[in-house]
Amino acid sequence: MPVSYGKRAIVPRLAELVRRHPRLRLELSFSDRQVDLIREGLDAVVRIGTLADSRLVGRRIGEQAIVTCASPDYLRRQGIPHNPGELAGHDCMIFRMPSTGRVRPLQFRDGRRRIELAPPARLVLDDGEALVSAAIAGLGVAQVPDYMAEDALAAGRLTEVLARCRMPPTPISLVYASARRPTPRLRALIGLLASA
Repeated sequence: MPVSYGKRAIVPRLAELVRRHPRLRLELSFSDRQVDLIREGLDAVVRIGTLADSRLVGRRIGEQAIVTCASPDYLRRQGIPHNPGELAGHDCMIFRMPSTGRVRPLQFRDGRRRIELAPPARLVLDDGEALVSAAIAGLGVAQVPDYMAEDALAAGRLTEVLARCRMPPTPISLVYASARRPTPRLRALIGLLASA
């Protein structure tokens, strides 16, 4: 499962699974690379995004929204961007995807139109939580998954900008092989995570 999402959203829910099934033994692996669950012999994986492999079945367990944010101090110094084009005049921090090594463009929507921007980056990081920390420290504007920034946003350490241009949320799914009949342990996990 993805590292940050797994720690924040999945692990806390496993206590209920273990309470319901006390003899169940779990082995979890956290990685931001996309694994081949069939080749690696895994019962299930957590995937963010749409599923492209027809050999897999996905049960939706949540969604991920991407928020654009900066610290209040940074916004006082540099001003609040009112549209995505204004980010060209800001210190932007960009995410490098560990799975591909490519930088992820900043993504927005204008009505039904999708906008992707690759402004000059002040900082490029391959860890979303590090981007959150850098944004809190006032280094610039970042786009991160909502669950990574929610505590800092609620505490006022970060402020969301360009909320009206936010892309629609992406599904988060528990994925398993379609050719296999779900084992009792997999059915228990599906039941727990799909009930949220």
